[in-house]
Amino acid sequence: MNRLIKEGKSMKTRCFMFATGVLFLSSVLLVSCKDDDEPSVTADTANYVYSTIVGDNSYVGVFGNFDVSSLNNSNSFVHARSALLFPYRDYLYVLEFETNEKLFQYRKSDGDLQLVKTLSLPAQSFPCHLSFKNDGEAYLSFLGMDRVAVINTQTLVISSEIDLSSYCLETALAASPGASIIRDNLLYVALWQQLAPNYPSAGAYVAVINTETNQPVKMISSQRATMASSVDAAGDPFVDEKGDIYLYCTGGFGYFPGMTDGFLRIKKGETEFDNTYYFPIGDKNITGIPGNHADYLYQKVYAGNGKVYGYVNVPAAASEIPDYVNDKTMQPVILDLYNQTIERLNLDPTTGWSSCIGGSGNKLVWGMMSSEGAGFYLYDSSTGQTDKFVATTGSPYRFFEFNNQ
Repeated sequence: MNRLIKEGKSMKTRCFMFATGVLFLSSVLLVSCKDDDEPSVTADTANYVYSTIVGDNSYVGVFGNFDVSSLNNSNSFVHARSALLFPYRDYLYVLEFETNEKLFQYRKSDGDLQLVKTLSLPAQSFPCHLSFKNDGEAYLSFLGMDRVAVINTQTLVISSEIDLSSYCLETALAASPGASIIRDNLLYVALWQQLAPNYPSAGAYVAVINTETNQPVKMISSQRATMASSVDAAGDPFVDEKGDIYLYCTGGFGYFPGMTDGFLRIKKGETEFDNTYYFPIGDKNITGIPGNHADYLYQKVYAGNGKVYGYVNVPAAASEIPDYVNDKTMQPVILDLYNQTIERLNLDPTTGWSSCIGGSGNKLVWGMMSSEGAGFYLYDSSTGQTDKFVATTGSPYRFFEFNNQ
């Protein structure tokens, strides 16, 4: 049962019990219990999907609009702590990334989510990202392997696999495919080229795959930045209005001296990195933050006209002995990709575990642990003001708007 249930109170909950076993032989047991007298936290329609973290679990739920003042986990599905969310039209796909290795398919139904299918994945494969080709096919990256799986989303089975082992560097454990994007019938897949778990090879690497044949075309690389894109849906790669692809390289999240961060670009009509464009974060002076310096950009969203909103990590805001759970080192900023500028926003900093961002129409939604507490802040970028705060139970971890893919 949902362990947030208080003694003496009955609440609607759904939870999963996982049985371990060999590949593709695991099963899922869904348990549901409901007090019909208790109102649901969801509205008539499920326009938004989110997750919060409490302890070792993430709680995935939906709601209809920002008229609510708070969201609890009584109507949520329970997943592993690092579960990743990928909405597509009226469906939600949840990847259990670091544990369990499963893909869950949900469908919106009567303002809620309904579990449709579950797919067990190879142990230690670290499934981390989905890109949707169309209503029937998606590409699933395995960070721990040299492969990208082609998923039939109608049946939720692996229809084929794309072997990227020829692109694995001699010194790397695996090519480690992560986040990806489709443009002009080509799938661009960021490769971490891990020397050890979470230890990338220097440089940025991207595999280019023909989506009509599902065959690799080539690998492109640049030594200007390291660790192309995040492994999950952290807001990149993305395509701007000009048709150019932008990828942000994390530089190893500041852990590895000499590994640099920065945005790289693949221009429309090209399949190589643009050697004239490089936008690093780490060497920029940012007014209004401790030390005027950030070492990497984390969760982000492209808002159009070259503008990116997101969180930068501020090392000078960390404790003397860094506390990655409680230190509020993540500062909301706006970046201009075309003029290569960064500006601090008038929003409080938050922690790394509570630093998600998404869209709601023409406004932004920041998921933060801030002065008002844990929750989602509805932000009007035209005024620079927060219009609404919706409190959450647990740390806000992910937020997406449905039908915004």
